[in-house]
Amino acid sequence: MIVHAHLILLACLTWLLGLIPALLWVPADLLFTASTVAQFLVFGYGLALYLAWLTRRPSRWLRPLFWWLPQLGFVTVFAYDPNTKAMGAPVGGFCATMPLQVAATAGWHLDHRSLAISLNILALLGVMWSAWRPWPNVAPGTEDIRRPLSSVRRAFAVLIVAAPVLVLVIGGVVRAKNLYTWVKRPPPRELEQITLTSGKVIRVSSLAPIRWPTGDSLLLLEYFTDLSAPEQSAALRAEALEVWDHFRPVAEASGYKTAGIAISPRPSQAIFYVVPHIKKLAWTREDDGAWHEVVTRDRSAQ
Repeated sequence: MIVHAHLILLACLTWLLGLIPALLWVPADLLFTASTVAQFLVFGYGLALYLAWLTRRPSRWLRPLFWWLPQLGFVTVFAYDPNTKAMGAPVGGFCATMPLQVAATAGWHLDHRSLAISLNILALLGVMWSAWRPWPNVAPGTEDIRRPLSSVRRAFAVLIVAAPVLVLVIGGVVRAKNLYTWVKRPPPRELEQITLTSGKVIRVSSLAPIRWPTGDSLLLLEYFTDLSAPEQSAALRAEALEVWDHFRPVAEASGYKTAGIAISPRPSQAIFYVVPHIKKLAWTREDDGAWHEVVTRDRSAQ
């Protein structure tokens, strides 16, 4: 039973880790789809199951069977081009499954859509496990329930409840304050290192899209510099403009109409938490293909 309980907890925590970046940068309308709501309910039921086992407070309404059943199958709809026989990105479907899954899938091509129906093998095994080894159902008032919890169990129970609440509160504050964030991604090979005309090598730390709630997007390049602002603002700007010469073709090839560069001071130690941007530059592309610099606010002189 202890293995079953911790498997449920592991699946729920995996989903919670995936929720963190989604709360910070995924468009708000995608957070309230039928699949997301169903997954949140499965997540909450899984935590309640684990807490019932941890605190020795079982209930006939809390059974692993009820947690596994919604995860047995899921449907995904993909874009499909019948001319080239190429299958594109997912465009719809329904999935209440936690990320911890092993699935077998069968699919059919329908005009300009491709339908995939998947069976979650792990959920099927979970259903069989639940039928073979039912969850303990201790009647109220027995000795097991009256036995006091250890301090470790009590602290762990509080932590399990507090973690998702904290994640939701932070996500709500970020959304309410319009603090738009993005998932940093490594740059493509041609932008990993940029050699300036002076021979100085710039190592790009991230190249990632930022998507705003309005639907607009910006391609942002980030790198560290040894220069300081505002003392070396002119040199910092010249350095950024030379980086832009290398970055611009990548932005154009990616189809972005807006691109930006954010510069941070090189950290003095290997482990750091927040390194502020000391200079930011942005450009927009007109219909004629020409790029124009946008005046931005940063902590240095423009």
